[in-house]
Amino acid sequence: MSKSAKVQMGETEKALIRSVSEAELQKQRLSQDHYGVKRPYTFQHGSSCHDAESVPAVALVTLSRPLRHKQRCHRAELLRQRRATLQAIATERLNQRKYKRLAYAEEQIRKQVLNQPGGEFLQVEVSGEEGQLSLTWRVDVAALQEAMVLDGKFLLITNDPSLSGAEMVARYGDKDKVEKRFRTVKGPLQLRPIFLHRDDRIEALVFVNMLALLVYSVLEIKCQRQGLAVTGEAVLKAFAHLAVVYTTFADSSVLLRVEELSDFQRKVVQALGQSWWPATAALADSAPRCSAAMWPRPAQALCSRLEETSSPALR
Repeated sequence: MSKSAKVQMGETEKALIRSVSEAELQKQRLSQDHYGVKRPYTFQHGSSCHDAESVPAVALVTLSRPLRHKQRCHRAELLRQRRATLQAIATERLNQRKYKRLAYAEEQIRKQVLNQPGGEFLQVEVSGEEGQLSLTWRVDVAALQEAMVLDGKFLLITNDPSLSGAEMVARYGDKDKVEKRFRTVKGPLQLRPIFLHRDDRIEALVFVNMLALLVYSVLEIKCQRQGLAVTGEAVLKAFAHLAVVYTTFADSSVLLRVEELSDFQRKVVQALGQSWWPATAALADSAPRCSAAMWPRPAQALCSRLEETSSPALR
């Protein structure tokens, strides 16, 4: 069976990625956001280095533009935080109390800046006599540029050489759909916590949640097939507070009115093929009144009133 998987980034993999130039990648567009170039690859399969077996495969050096943007924005935020810490040390703490001592100041800078994510891209220097220390720093441009070469890039490995680069990316993108559905069960559907002890009741609860997950997934699929790129969670949140107004009249009849749909709600309704949903005004003007006996769980007084006054046709 053919597979496409992402491999961990060791030095060998990083060197393979660096061997493909940016210009070469840009010429091989696989999708709207992905580029890729194939390279031969051999990985070791086995529980230890002594019995490992060399397996030939095909590697796709892949560039994801959204991933690159995300990684660079994250790095910029880390650098901003580290420099803000250095600024606070320089203006508020240096040459105060323990920070008068050079060894202590350098130790705190290592802990708070250099050993933190993003600190590897900064060069910091503390100079001067104790009690009159000065702190300077600058961005390590060489280290930053070296890291930026790998931004948004990763290796996809397959044992099927007939797969195209686009197919490898598509199969890799599909791999975690099942895992994300289980995350949905634990998140929006809230399977946990379970306050049950009997196995049959636990099984029943899980079954009901699986049905809910099925409905959740069908909502997503139907919307996406109609070009509406939304998640099931967004649909559920949009309709969570949809109001229905029940009006009971003196003759015991009931009028149902649904509030006006928002633009997003109307798009979802249309994507689901439900073109019958009218506006509130149309319901108020044209919706027929119905007997209280036709409505679920009417008030007890309303039931008594209905038995006394309703016509045989409505009973």
